Amino acid sequence: MRPLCSRNTMNNALERGYGVISLKQEGENWLVLVVQRVEGFWEFPKGHALPKESPHETAERELNEETGLLITEFLDIMPLNMQYTYYVGDKKIEKQVDYYIAKVHGDMKLQEGETIDYCWLSLGQARERLSFESSKNLFDLFLERYNRFLKN
Repeated sequence: MRPLCSRNTMNNALERGYGVISLKQEGENWLVLVVQRVEGFWEFPKGHALPKESPHETAERELNEETGLLITEFLDIMPLNMQYTYYVGDKKIEKQVDYYIAKVHGDMKLQEGETIDYCWLSLGQARERLSFESSKNLFDLFLERYNRFLKN
């Protein structure tokens, strides 16, 4: 007997993405970058890999394309992972995104057609600006892992 499903389970896809949780220091305070997409939601910069591109290279390229910023230093070689599901019509997309933590520098220049705004926020403000629960959970994991570093 064929299962009855509200959505076609044969029409599923897995997507991988790579991004950066970008940090800069102002005085004794650390600021975190969040960007607003053209769709209106707030998140960290991220995107898809090009052929033969490593995860680090993808994260670095996507950050630069979306914001004009450059990475000064990766703070860890191990990324934080975020997973979520979304639909495009009847197609179910399982998305996995690895985020690298990095200090950044440069002048902001938003990518037309991708990002419409940005904010450098304190660690206390950043979580509230993020639009999705999956991004907020990722930020909590980031704070848990890097809290000791960020207090120095």
